[in-house]
Amino acid sequence: MGLERRPHLHKAAAWRLLPAGPSRTLPRRQGRPYAAVVAPTEQEITLRTLDGLHLAGTVVTPAGPSRHAVVLVHGGGVTREEGGFFTRLARGLSEFGLASLRFDLRGHGESEGRQEELTLAAILNDIRVALRHLRDVTGAQELSLVGTSFTGGVTAYYAAKCPDEVSRLVLLNPRLDYKERTVDSRPFWQDDHLTEEAAAQLRAQGYLFHSPTLKHGRAIYNEVFWLRPHEALGEVAAPTLIVHGTKDTFVPVEASRAAVSQFRAPCRLVEIDGAQHGFAVHDDPQYLDPQSQEWQAFVIRTVAGWLTNENR
Repeated sequence: MGLERRPHLHKAAAWRLLPAGPSRTLPRRQGRPYAAVVAPTEQEITLRTLDGLHLAGTVVTPAGPSRHAVVLVHGGGVTREEGGFFTRLARGLSEFGLASLRFDLRGHGESEGRQEELTLAAILNDIRVALRHLRDVTGAQELSLVGTSFTGGVTAYYAAKCPDEVSRLVLLNPRLDYKERTVDSRPFWQDDHLTEEAAAQLRAQGYLFHSPTLKHGRAIYNEVFWLRPHEALGEVAAPTLIVHGTKDTFVPVEASRAAVSQFRAPCRLVEIDGAQHGFAVHDDPQYLDPQSQEWQAFVIRTVAGWLTNENR
């Protein structure tokens, strides 16, 4: 697998992953290969939200003490496993000595709540709870955030508004402009107003489908007019890594390219050449294709190495 360095994009160092080539082994750290690292410990936990819901989560800790821990926030309409990608990411992070916590969003997976009641503000509060729980159980001195797809913008917004809590930020295929996706690009919104047909449907059932697996209720439709993470990127103080596939049809890579110059903190963009959303080949939702698995393995190594300063 080859890497080609590209010119600087404003403050970012940009890299592009080329099509599959000869495999590479992980570098040695502290005189031993990563394959020899003791298996991590996984514990199923429950988080109580500020407003009283219970969210299902998984804490993964390395064999030794961890000074740095990471909260993984999954995308909309899936679960904390992200089709298996977050499961592998958590284990990959543990090989670099990083603890992690991943949790099901409200109305997702094993967590309480209804999807149509999910809001960006609620996710922000749930990130707050997750960070504090992770600090309490690991004693980590540094905490970082990883957001993907739908939650990319909200994790960036949290980092912008709570700079003392987030050491580093990682955004994977991030959706940063919520109004553009939720309102502006939808045929049932016209001139910032719901059509009569869509309004009647929203009144009748309490939600509209944003995707086949994600429902949006009235609250989030109002919220996206005002909560605008793409306008707050300049407030992010944490060094930021963005990873994005160049063939992403859900969140075009151009959005991440445009975002890089908006960050005040150092920001690096890594592009995966040819990858669809989720760092996969087209129509591979379970990530069974060898190319999808290779791309994801590269992303895991890149994120873990960047968080631990090994490839920054």
